[in-house]
Amino acid sequence: MKQTKKGIRFCQTYYNEEDEMRKISLLRQHRVDGFIIFPIPFSHRNRSIFKKLKKGKFPVVCVDSKIENFKSYFDFVGTEDYNGAQLAVSQLAELGHKRILCLGFGDESEIRSERLRGYTDVLKNKKIKIDKNFVIAAPWEADASAESLLSLFKKKNPPTAIFAMSDLLAVWAYTHLRAEGYKIPKDVSIIGFGDLHEGRCLDTPLTTVAQDREEMGRKAITILLDRIKKPTSKRKEVLIETKLIERKSCSGV
Repeated sequence: MKQTKKGIRFCQTYYNEEDEMRKISLLRQHRVDGFIIFPIPFSHRNRSIFKKLKKGKFPVVCVDSKIENFKSYFDFVGTEDYNGAQLAVSQLAELGHKRILCLGFGDESEIRSERLRGYTDVLKNKKIKIDKNFVIAAPWEADASAESLLSLFKKKNPPTAIFAMSDLLAVWAYTHLRAEGYKIPKDVSIIGFGDLHEGRCLDTPLTTVAQDREEMGRKAITILLDRIKKPTSKRKEVLIETKLIERKSCSGV
């Protein structure tokens, strides 16, 4: 991001690591005053450019996800991932579900660990048996194979509900389950995380945990401007509250 008389510059990387590297480098050449970055989750390839930003004491605010090896350095605005996961899983448990599948990211990120912790803590508090086979990773690609997911539904005592760590993962599961003839929510209830457009536009709109993106943006800008004015001030980390958005993808058992 660049704050000048000409305004603010925006770049989109579409989660492409080469684009992320190229556009950050290009903006640095244009002598920007600071960055607000939505870093590619779970990426390790662009450490060199972030190392240069750190070495140059460049003002950076990360939003939504942190950069591995730089978590304690760059300012951060994120979501209360643990509480959000608890909202989702508690909703499913209150609807009577006891076989709740956790559809997660295929990494060891802090986002994954916090949302997984929220999932397991609710099951413990509700005295619901935790089945390690009900925690699986899903791909980012919407058209990727769903064999690992579908195989669980073909076994005895399959899941009756899914908590997906993102709306994109929820849409992936929804699409493949519908293609196999499962009805949502009659056969399977699904809750996502993020309140993305893709979930709202399904034939059966997705119940989800909403992130307040506008508030995240406001906080990020405020923190960045403060960092530019006071470059040696203490690192800031702000977590924004989540809320449950109930739609049509969940029902009782």
